[in-house]
Amino acid sequence: FTNGSIHGGEDGPSIFCLQKLVEVADYNMDVRPRLVWTQIWEILGDFFSRVGCHRNSMVSVFAIDSLKQLSSKFLEKPELSEFHFQRIFLRPFLSIHQNPDTRQDIRELILECVAQIVDRKAHNLQSGWKIFFDIVMMSASNENDKIILRALNLLQKMLDEHLEKLTRLSEVNPELTDTDEMSAIEKRNRNSNAEDFIGMVKTSLSFVQMRDDDSPTPLGVSMRALCHMAIYADLIADGRILPPVTGIQVSDPTVCGYTYDGLDSHEAREMALWRPIFEGLANGIRSPSKNRTGGIGCLVQR
Repeated sequence: FTNGSIHGGEDGPSIFCLQKLVEVADYNMDVRPRLVWTQIWEILGDFFSRVGCHRNSMVSVFAIDSLKQLSSKFLEKPELSEFHFQRIFLRPFLSIHQNPDTRQDIRELILECVAQIVDRKAHNLQSGWKIFFDIVMMSASNENDKIILRALNLLQKMLDEHLEKLTRLSEVNPELTDTDEMSAIEKRNRNSNAEDFIGMVKTSLSFVQMRDDDSPTPLGVSMRALCHMAIYADLIADGRILPPVTGIQVSDPTVCGYTYDGLDSHEAREMALWRPIFEGLANGIRSPSKNRTGGIGCLVQR
């Protein structure tokens, strides 16, 4: 773009170059090997991340709509378990959403795009779930109640309609308990599934108000999010989510595998799934959010 081509004249901005760039991306997606295409997309994705935040709404909306179309085409092919190409490809949505200069209507558009992609391509989503969880988690701290509710509804839709795709139990063998007998791919799938599950738990808990501030989270939102803990507990109890097999640690709560100290190896792996749920409920009890009948803590205790 030149400065004049973006801002245009009386007829508005010219997006001819952006349209041509989308055509180039679309063509190369089919003819290039995934590794080569990823290198190309690192450049294109950075450009889309900047254009999607443009102050001219015509430009930013066109960029995001183009991202949605390219993403839908990219997700037509399943992801190889050894790579995280989906996470790389979908990252511009997160970059635009977290940019402080992005307008609220653009954030709403991104949530709508994510909802459409999940509806149409959930069967092929793997590493891309993490990007969508991060977008929903960021929306939970937005000052706009409309965005908070839309993000929570999106998360609820994922749980109601796509839980089987999120758990991906078919990729692992629940009967295989001896980690020495697992192949590298089986270990990677187990760890990836556990990481996505913990990401879901933390995404739900991001809607629970943990401290007093000038724009409190609506009580109903926090309660709906806490109700998700029952769903997650059932998934673990029913064996639909299996614990990670490597990476167990007690020092960094932000990393997958965070568990309690002083346990044997089997218990430590199990608690890596349970700990975020337990701590989320404990934080819910301490939540300052209140209504006429009391705070969230009172309701959780009941």
